Amino acid sequence: MGNLAEGEWAIRHLQFYRNSECTELIDPLAGTAIASSSNHGTTPQAAFIRFGVGWVGGPLGENLYIGKDFEGTAYEVRCIILQQPHSSYS
Repeated sequence: MGNLAEGEWAIRHLQFYRNSECTELIDPLAGTAIASSSNHGTTPQAAFIRFGVGWVGGPLGENLYIGKDFEGTAYEVRCIILQQPHSSYS
């Protein structure tokens, strides 16, 4: 368990879905996870595959991001589920 520094953002789990009902999950291993930065030994991929602490990024001013580069494959994302830890990451 750790505490976040000011300006850091933690995501425990992130899922992208093909439909607005959030039932058609896009393969969490598809593409390459990308992020503005990674802190505390985390990687952006960890947020997509539900293990460890997820991802912690920042601080980089107001431009923090996490996502996927699907490397030429087009996906229409209609639903996103994002889980954040309560006050620290674990």
